[in-house]
This record gives sequence, C-alpha cells and structure tokens, in this order.
Amino acid sequence: MLLNFTNVNFGYTDGDFLSDISFSVEEGEKIGLVGANGAGKSTLLKLITGQLSPDSGEIYRLKSASVGYLKQNGSIDSPRTVFEEMMQVFSKSTNAIARMRDVETLLAETEENGAQFKALSIEYERLKNVVAAEDGYTAEIRVKTVLAGLNLTPFSDRLIATLSGGERTRVELAKLLLESPDLLLLDEPTNHLDLTTLAFLEDFLLSYKGAVITVSHDRYFLDKTVTRIFEIESGNLTAYEGNYTKYKILREEADYAYRRAYEKQVEELSKMQDYVDRNLVRATTAKSAKSRIHRMAQIERLAPPKPRMQPPVFRFTQHTESMKQVFSVQNATLSVENKVLCPNLNFSVRRGERVAIIGKNGTGKSTLIKALVNGKFPWGGGVTLAYYDQENSDLNPENTVLSELWERNHRFSVTEVRSILGRMLFKDDAVEKRVKELSGGERAKLEFSLVQAKHANTLLLDEPTNHLDLGSRESLESALIEFPGTIVFVSHDRYFINAVATRVFLLSPAGITEYEGNYDGYVQRLKQEEETNQPVAEKCKDEKKVEGFRSKKERAEEAQARNRVRELEKKISTIEQEIEEMNAQISLPEIATDYTKLQPLLTRLEEAQETLTHLYEDWEQCAEMLN
Repeated sequence: MLLNFTNVNFGYTDGDFLSDISFSVEEGEKIGLVGANGAGKSTLLKLITGQLSPDSGEIYRLKSASVGYLKQNGSIDSPRTVFEEMMQVFSKSTNAIARMRDVETLLAETEENGAQFKALSIEYERLKNVVAAEDGYTAEIRVKTVLAGLNLTPFSDRLIATLSGGERTRVELAKLLLESPDLLLLDEPTNHLDLTTLAFLEDFLLSYKGAVITVSHDRYFLDKTVTRIFEIESGNLTAYEGNYTKYKILREEADYAYRRAYEKQVEELSKMQDYVDRNLVRATTAKSAKSRIHRMAQIERLAPPKPRMQPPVFRFTQHTESMKQVFSVQNATLSVENKVLCPNLNFSVRRGERVAIIGKNGTGKSTLIKALVNGKFPWGGGVTLAYYDQENSDLNPENTVLSELWERNHRFSVTEVRSILGRMLFKDDAVEKRVKELSGGERAKLEFSLVQAKHANTLLLDEPTNHLDLGSRESLESALIEFPGTIVFVSHDRYFINAVATRVFLLSPAGITEYEGNYDGYVQRLKQEEETNQPVAEKCKDEKKVEGFRSKKERAEEAQARNRVRELEKKISTIEQEIEEMNAQISLPEIATDYTKLQPLLTRLEEAQETLTHLYEDWEQCAEMLN
C-alpha cells in the first residue's frame, strides 16, 4: 500500500471542507479524481504531498515511496536549457558513467591483485550498478522520446526561463514522467496539450508502472487512463470502480438504489406509525402497537438523499436566422504579427453546422476564430455573431458581475439580467462580486452570460470548456446541441468535440482538411487513410502535393525505412543482450579481480555501448521518416 487516508478532516475558517475522507491507493493503480470546481480536489492532492496537514484523522504514506506532483498552473524554474534540465533526472548515472571511464584508465595502470586494484574493481562494480538502476545508457534516448511526445523538441536548446507559462508547465510534466515516481499526482495535466501530445501522454500513462492520481475534466482522457474514480462532492469522497463512463453509470445506479431504499423505509415507517396511532389506545392491540414502537426505535434511519450539485443551465437562442452561407473563405492568408500561419486558406460554413477546429498548438486556431470575429473574412447575409473569448479579455475587472452584463444590455430589466446570471449560478450577493475577484470558472460563466444575452445566430467559441467542471461541460454540450444556429469552435476536449461537432476542420500550415462527422468519425477517417494510403484532401499553396500523399518513389523509401527499423530493432535487441551478458561476467568475483580477464571485457563492453548508441540514433532517424 502506497497511501492510506483514515477519517481525514480538513477545513478552512468558514467550516469543514473535506469531511471523514477514507481511501487507500495500491502500487500501480490509476485513479481519476473528479468533482465540481472548488470541491477540494487540489486540496486533497496537497494533503497527500504533506503541503497541508489534516485537522483530524490519519494519513499514511509509504516512507520509501517517491511522490511527484504537477500543479495545475505549475511552471518549472531553472537556469538550464530544456534538454539539460531533463538530463538532470539521470545525473547519477551520467556521473557514474564518466567516473567509470576514469576507473577503467586507472585499472589499466594499476598492478593486478593489489589492494588498489581490488578497491577500483569494487568501485567499478558499484558504479555499474548505479548505471543499471537508472538504465543510464538509454537516458538520452528516453529524454528525446518524451520531449518529442510532448512537442518540446523545438525548445530543447532554449533556456527554460525564456519559455511561456504553458511551455514551462509541459517541461515540468516531461521531467516528472522521466523521474517516474512511485506515486504521480497530476492536477489538470491535459491543459496546454494539443491532440497529438494528449495521445502521447495517454499511451505513456497506460504503460506507467507507478500509481497515478489525476485531476482532470477531460472525460476522454479519464476513460482511457484510469481504472478507478474518486468523486468529491459536498466534502465527501466516494470511490467507483472503472473509468469515467463506468463511473457515470455506477453513480446513477447507486443514487437510484439509495433513493428507492429511502422511499421504501419511509413507507414502512409510515405504515408502522399509522398502526401505532390507531391501536395504541386499544386494550386488545396496545401490546402489538408497543412492539412496533420498539421495532421502529431499532431501525437505523436513512438520511434523505442529498440533491446533486446542479450545474449551470445554458440556453442559446437566436432572434433571427442567417442566410444558408455563413462563411466562405477563398484563397485567404492567415497571419499574426506579420507571421504567416497559412498562406492559402479555403473553407466554407453553412447555416446550422457545428464545426470543430482542431490542430497542433501554434497552427493558428484561435487566430482563425478572431479573424472571423473581426470581419477579416466576409460573413454571409443576416449573420449575427457572439464570441466566447477563452482569455475573457473583454471583461472589465472593476465591474460587478451584475453591472458587467447590464451595461451591455440596457434594454433588459433587472429581472432578466438576474435570470441569466442565476442560470449561471450567480445568485443573491454573488452578483455583486467584482470581476477581478472571480475564479476562472466564474469568469467563464460570466462570459457565457454575455454570449447568451446576444441571441446571435452564429456562435464563435474559443476553447469553451476551459475552466468548466464536468457537470458544466455536459450542460453546455446539451445546450449547444439544441441550438438551431451555427457554431464554429476551437477545442482540445475530444469528448466535447464528439458530442457537439457535425464537421471537423483540421488546420495546418498547408490549409484546412475537412472531415464530416464528429471526433470519432475524424479518427476513423485517419485510420482508413493510413491503411489505404489515401491522400489527405488538403489544399496547399501553388498546388503543392496534399499532405498524406506518397509518390511511388516515396512509398518505396518508406518501405525501406520500415524494413530498416525492423532490422535495427533486431540488432538493438542482440546488442542489449550481449551487454547484459558482459555485465554479468564482469560481476563474477573471479573476473572482477583478474585484470587480464577484466580488461578485454571492459573494452568489448565500451564498444558494444557505443554501437548501441549509434543503433538508437539510426533507429530515431528512420522512425522520424515514418512519422
């Protein structure tokens, strides 16, 4: 057992926050931690790490277990470059390898069977064990693999201090993955990740040997990576077996079973009380009535079912309908700050479509949305727009919640304004809070209040699920599906894309590739294209070849690369086995103390290690050709 909470309570000055929390975490478990914003998820992680202490109860942590913690808005602080910082994870083995070279030289110069020779041999064996414990000879390969997977390779030689907050958070995540702690705590790890890096992280965690507790609002991510769900609601923690989808089913079943049991008990107690009321005063039945009173006193009463926390209620309506053609962009250039992101942009959006724009970070998804908002590309007839800004930069920090909405909608009565805000869970005194005092989730709901108040027929949404908890995301999905107008949105929430989108636009420097259907349909099309080697229908500048197309020569080169990869993998396996056998021989006392036998083995081992390094480099180059 790595971790155990027993009846843990923790509260702030305004009352209990976490109440009577009990759970355990075993080695290798993968757990998802869910709950509404402010429910106490991050607080629980801080209790696990010891940053906070419980008011009562016991927390057991295995002393020998290492713990890694990625904070939600954490960013690593270091004077090194990204690659140097990653290699620090393996500093023990890299220092040991350097010392081994020195020891090898000293052994060659030292008289055999002497005390110094024996001491050097013992030191060499110790160093070898240090390297083996960290698999030190493959450290550089592992660093490059993780950096590539998290799309950090372009930043390898950059100083960490020069990176943005999101980039630094990814660097911190990369370092944690390389450190491989026994218990990995991840608070919203999918923030700042595009779809490609999300897929890498999911695959990495699936094969991760340690235990993982993940706080995430990414339902697709939770479905793929966890086998238990811890839900925090109203200060209580409830554990469910299975992933997110299974948890939703089990929670509904548990709620129904408890409600039925409560109703049945109330009904039984009511009948017993009715019998007592009618028969207690009768001499012939008084004894029987008293018996029922006794039985009623023995029954442990079930508490009334607690109502689930209700999410905000989104309601999007349009006052007028647009023409059929909402946007039509032909041979346009997408750029930002004089940097061209896409030189040849072509796409159209029709009335009633719900279009998801996806692509790697930095390709210009948000820039495209802003270009549409600002009229850089022409709108169709009758189009009215409402824009959701993920940065909430249009909000006045000095305004109250009420005045922020009312100032932009003078025609509304105070009742109408309060009604919109009330559906977004701004009730009573909450409407008097200043914008600058709001949490990220509250600002998002205020921004959505402004969008709903416009009654526009076309919604442009930039990362609309950011800062929303799971219940809010599901409520938003339902409202957008019911909206009769047009929606164009940017999102990396695959579950959300799957639920809402009717078309998917993949944005790249070459242009936009259009896919009919939702996210699952997009993934299926990609698989079909890979299997049949069909070209991806992207439009490119100067009629360049579309992405995904392979000429006969290129297909032949790809086939050669695949064969080369298989050949290299066989050679790597053979060399690794040889190195393992040589290390085993060097460990034998009769060889470790006999320099004439030891020196040839050391020479062969060094040559094998150099060969292995070159093989890995060749493998990487071939693998890159296939990506």
